[in-house]
Amino acid sequence: MALLATTAHFGPPRSKANTLLLVLCGVWALRLGTYLFLRIHRDGADKRFAKIKTSFMRFGMSWTLQGLWVFLALCPVIVVVGSAQWHHASIWTAVGAALWCIGFGVEIVSDWQKWQFRASSGSAGQFIQTGLWAWSRHPNYAGEILLWTGIFIICVPMLEGRQWVAAISPLFTLLLLTKVSGVPMLEASADARWGSRPEYADYKKRTPVLW
Repeated sequence: MALLATTAHFGPPRSKANTLLLVLCGVWALRLGTYLFLRIHRDGADKRFAKIKTSFMRFGMSWTLQGLWVFLALCPVIVVVGSAQWHHASIWTAVGAALWCIGFGVEIVSDWQKWQFRASSGSAGQFIQTGLWAWSRHPNYAGEILLWTGIFIICVPMLEGRQWVAAISPLFTLLLLTKVSGVPMLEASADARWGSRPEYADYKKRTPVLW
């Protein structure tokens, strides 16, 4: 945080590129927050935390890790928006915004498809393997990684010197979701539930983890 403080001048957005970054991050936060709230309201609990929340240390670490992820994911935005320099839109802005839109769209569609699947009759005890889930076992995470990569690409021409520490954003998101709290937890849970079923083994064999 000290490093970011030495490179940032926190103030109002100074260009359309800066404003775009704030809008994209705001839309992401609003969409994800609304979706998670509605899911908890529907299910009554988040089963991912069923065991973790019985331990104060594990539960605290989980929330701390999520807070760290949000901070690190926002690093390029904090650096760029907090900069005293004027940042013009460029081809990097267009490419990054396009990638963000693709990732955001994939995340929305995959979450909606899974929501509809769980709401359908006969889905109890079954796993989703239709729609985007026929192409990826975790399309929502694939979308999340893509959109944060897009955010970083928008920021690329605006970074200089020590500000390149912001490159940790897409790398940390990728490592967190594929090696720590995302894919590993869900894969282990799915293997425990359906690992003995031939159709699930076939699904895993023909469907990549992300893309």
